[in-house]
Amino acid sequence: LKSKMNVDSTAITNGIDQSKFFPLADKRVSGRVLTLSRKHPEHIRTIIEATKDIDFEFRVVDGLTEKELIEEYQQADIFLATGYPEGLPLPQLEAMNCGCVVVGFSGGGGDEYMIDNVTALAAEDGDCDSVVTKLRMLAYNDGLKETIRKNGYKKAAQYTLENTKRMLNSFYANLM
Repeated sequence: LKSKMNVDSTAITNGIDQSKFFPLADKRVSGRVLTLSRKHPEHIRTIIEATKDIDFEFRVVDGLTEKELIEEYQQADIFLATGYPEGLPLPQLEAMNCGCVVVGFSGGGGDEYMIDNVTALAAEDGDCDSVVTKLRMLAYNDGLKETIRKNGYKKAAQYTLENTKRMLNSFYANLM
């Protein structure tokens, strides 16, 4: 906003309730890929079809309660992000907090925490071929998968409700 409109702004990020969204490694199912059906289902179908030769178990879900969704995250090995455009997408952060390796599209806003080959395996929005390549990398490289998982979890841990409250309090205190 400053560079384009000469307007000062304050960024206040969303936070995740880490008392609810946390990993349970003993429940994780190796090769299970979780995705949400409401974001570009045509891309989901393309990616599933292109990875039929890999031993992945795709779980395409929708309409779950928060508790059910958390259980799905905790059982998933990989979270496939297909939403775009997005502001600051929460599903990827929720998945990272639950120990999933995130692969897919950042939607733009997810660039803040989906750092390609560090905290996630990110592709340009809509580039299904790149997502398939990245899923294949994970299927055959457990070291990479575990490094991305660990780094993603650490990055997501920065997005707490307490940090959001602190940013809001600071913003309002500066108005007074």
